[in-house]
Amino acid sequence: MTGLGTLNNAEINALIVELDITGSHIQEIHEPGFGELVFDLWGKGKMSRLYVCVKPPDCRFHLFTGEIQKGKKPQRFVTFLRANVRGHTIVNVVHVNDDRIIKITTVSDEGKVILWFRLWGSNPNCIVTDTDGNILDALWRRPGRGEISGGSYLPESGSTVFKDNRKIFTVRDFPGSGSLNQRVEEYYSSAYREDSLEKLSQRVMTNLLAQEARLASSVLEMEKSIAEKAGFSRFRELGDLVMGCLGSVAPGTKWLSCDDFFNDNRKIEIELDTAKTAEENARVYYEQYKKNRKQHEKLVINLGESSCDLAVVQQDIRLAEQAAQMDDPAVLSTLDKKYSGKRKSGPVKDKQKTGASEGLMFESMGFSIMVGRTAKENEKLMKKMRGNDLWLHTRDFAGAYVFIRSKSGKSIPLDVLLDAGNLAIKYSKGKNSGKADLYYTQVKNLKRIKGAKAGLVIPTQEKNLRVAVDESRLSRLRGNT
Repeated sequence: MTGLGTLNNAEINALIVELDITGSHIQEIHEPGFGELVFDLWGKGKMSRLYVCVKPPDCRFHLFTGEIQKGKKPQRFVTFLRANVRGHTIVNVVHVNDDRIIKITTVSDEGKVILWFRLWGSNPNCIVTDTDGNILDALWRRPGRGEISGGSYLPESGSTVFKDNRKIFTVRDFPGSGSLNQRVEEYYSSAYREDSLEKLSQRVMTNLLAQEARLASSVLEMEKSIAEKAGFSRFRELGDLVMGCLGSVAPGTKWLSCDDFFNDNRKIEIELDTAKTAEENARVYYEQYKKNRKQHEKLVINLGESSCDLAVVQQDIRLAEQAAQMDDPAVLSTLDKKYSGKRKSGPVKDKQKTGASEGLMFESMGFSIMVGRTAKENEKLMKKMRGNDLWLHTRDFAGAYVFIRSKSGKSIPLDVLLDAGNLAIKYSKGKNSGKADLYYTQVKNLKRIKGAKAGLVIPTQEKNLRVAVDESRLSRLRGNT
């Protein structure tokens, strides 16, 4: 909340005189935010917009010159206004009893409808009635005050707020130039811009610092796990020692005592499973070696990825700090979209891209790369692609469809193709193979099979590409999403 307060009665009177909207035709009604209304008016040969805010604590009204976000689904009350007030003509604008209540009477061929705007700091409202005061609808439905459909609202019949000891209000000297309406609009909108920028900066920093803490914790845990599994080669050594003593191990032996030729021939005792032969026991140690080696290798890769992600977050923290100092909402908004709603470690997670139903989105040298991980995602992406866009897929492994969005007059650089190839392997059954053969072709060369499952296509005029997985490429792509 900015806490600028509502307009006083003197300011409302001055604004109404300056508005000069009597006789204007209401062409459209918008809702920038809940509790805010904008009326598109045509009158006296020109277009104008009237803004009304009945959302505490800064209730106000004035002419409006700002931008309105389009495409938002209208709330119930706006839908009602469009059905019952749009197309009407304003015949009268009155400040009721100097009580910060504005009455706007409108008329159409079907009769009159009255809009009441109560600009109070508490319990503000916009109420629509007929000429007898019967409530047709209200923005804020308040049953305790009778402000619901079927209720009654006639503030004109009440007593004026001015008493002998009333406080005399004057019009504030709003900064800036132009008409009072222009200065009032700039006064409130400027304060809200500053307030919104501060809140945006705080939200971005909160998300960034929380993400940094999660990543740092994840990195620390992986480092501990790597240290614990660093001795995986010892299992292979134990297997070799058991294999070297096959002829001397009696059935049912629990402990094998032998010289450890890996450690200066020191005496060692190796635990055995009494139900297994010596060779089977050796095989158990070899399996433990393979399992722990794979876990160790995976941890090392994950640690590298998380460390890169942590570096990206820390860089973005510095970027956010600079943007806040320079009042740069564009950078902060980009960071806000990137980090809003993150819960798990890593600045980029699969579900935080274009949406799980539409696959993943990556950027490479200004080109967009899209990855479909399932048949449904492949099908959705196929419908969005153009004929000259490029399609890639691993030749010998089941996996993702990868698309590179083409650019008019520009060929796709080799580095972009290799980036897409790495993603195709990463999201395929061959992700642990280290390299794979791929084929690629333009989307217009993909042939659908009648009656086949969703997303299934046959490529024609395809070219071959052999790609070795490059973790540095994948880390960079994660940082660019």
